[in-house]
Amino acid sequence: MTSTSPHLLAVGIVTICGGGNGAHVAAVYLAFKGVRVQVLTRQPQRWSQTLELSTTGSSWEPKGTITGRLSLVSKHAKHVVPQSDVVILAAPANVHPLILEHVAPYLKKGVKLGALFAQGGFDWAVQKALGEDRLANVDLLFGLQNIPWICKSTKYGHKCRIIGPKQCLYVACYPVERKAEAATLVQTLFDIPCKTVANFLNLTLTSSNQIIHPARYYAIFRDWDGKKTYTLEELEKRNGLTLYADFDEFSAEQLTMLDNELQQVKSALLHRFPALDLSDVLPMGDRVVKHYGKDVSDRSSLLQIFRTNLGYAGCATPLTEVSKGGLPSSR
Repeated sequence: MTSTSPHLLAVGIVTICGGGNGAHVAAVYLAFKGVRVQVLTRQPQRWSQTLELSTTGSSWEPKGTITGRLSLVSKHAKHVVPQSDVVILAAPANVHPLILEHVAPYLKKGVKLGALFAQGGFDWAVQKALGEDRLANVDLLFGLQNIPWICKSTKYGHKCRIIGPKQCLYVACYPVERKAEAATLVQTLFDIPCKTVANFLNLTLTSSNQIIHPARYYAIFRDWDGKKTYTLEELEKRNGLTLYADFDEFSAEQLTMLDNELQQVKSALLHRFPALDLSDVLPMGDRVVKHYGKDVSDRSSLLQIFRTNLGYAGCATPLTEVSKGGLPSSR
């Protein structure tokens, strides 16, 4: 089944900055909805003007295959940013400063600037990259606590896939008095209910993949010496072929230790600044349930939360095949 485009959204021109998994899905989905979408990426030559999004196997499968046509793809900020009404960073937090410095000179007055996932001090990065004068051009600064979907580009610049959409999104914004407006914007863009959090610090202190992936990969590959390869049979015996469906007790223990460190930072901040609202800095298990809702069928432990989350079900361990073995992959 193929979805047909809904009504045109009156959000103006949206520019997606990035070329990763989330950038693909954000671009095609917004274009499908009738938004005029531009993409700022280092590899524009690899992008097709028409993108395809598969929903097969996800809770969005009834939506069918989604297609969207992009307005413009460029590696030059000066070609896409000046006319943009909304600019959304869809890239890892470590490159946010570089992207912000790249787009800063071209942001028009009244622009809405946001991040698909605003962990890692996004608001601080914006302040540093833009400075006081350019920051004055930003009408609304917003950032999501987590990316709206677990997703993957299956053919770079052409096709992508949704694995697990969130049941609810959470947004921080500045000015904070306009949080209802920010939530409405996000919900309008992505068709997922959106609630607000008190401040950007709630996002910075709720790292997700930054602690989930090290915990899980260490559990699978903790005996790796930098050279060893693994057969699929070896990985299957150690429950390592999937990231979450085979999530084991050791993975849960490692993740709990990392998560506890964040909770200790939260406690220290509240001890020093009792009026600070960090109510959304929740333990990892509670956060997964909060974002995925009914997709989590067993909430009895962190282990079961990860194993039974439908939104995580399609996540395989990324591997690169070498001769007769497998090798941990950075992709």
